[in-house]
Amino acid sequence: MHPTTKQTAIEAEDEAAIRSLADSLVTAWNAGDGIAYGRAFTVDCDYVTFNGQHVHGREAVAASHQALFDTHLHGSKLIFESLHMRPLGDGTVLVHGIGNSLLKGQRKLRKSRRSIQTFVAVRTETGWLFTAFHNTRIFKITPFRALLMLLGL
Repeated sequence: MHPTTKQTAIEAEDEAAIRSLADSLVTAWNAGDGIAYGRAFTVDCDYVTFNGQHVHGREAVAASHQALFDTHLHGSKLIFESLHMRPLGDGTVLVHGIGNSLLKGQRKLRKSRRSIQTFVAVRTETGWLFTAFHNTRIFKITPFRALLMLLGL
């Protein structure tokens, strides 16, 4: 049997603050503002991208996103379909989001860009911030794809 983390209820005020923090990511992304995007994270955060790149620290998150906003993601829009929260203890909340991005010129969301994100939100002296983030693409595994994965292809 595994030990469990004592869970407490998320206060409505804290849930609203974390949702607002997630909204700030959307606002910053849609504005192409890497610095504002980085402000949602702790100074010492850990951020793992959809392709497995590990970025450490707020400044690195801001800089890497600004580079994307200036190139590949210029004019793109971020959309969160849902956010689900589970308290891990006092001042720490696990957040799972489902989201997608609409690239410049696209009219419809592409299933190939749909992702699930795992955030760890922490209460700081200045309010809630994300201290960890992991993004993974969601894709349907067909029998053929499963076989290719088993073969390491």
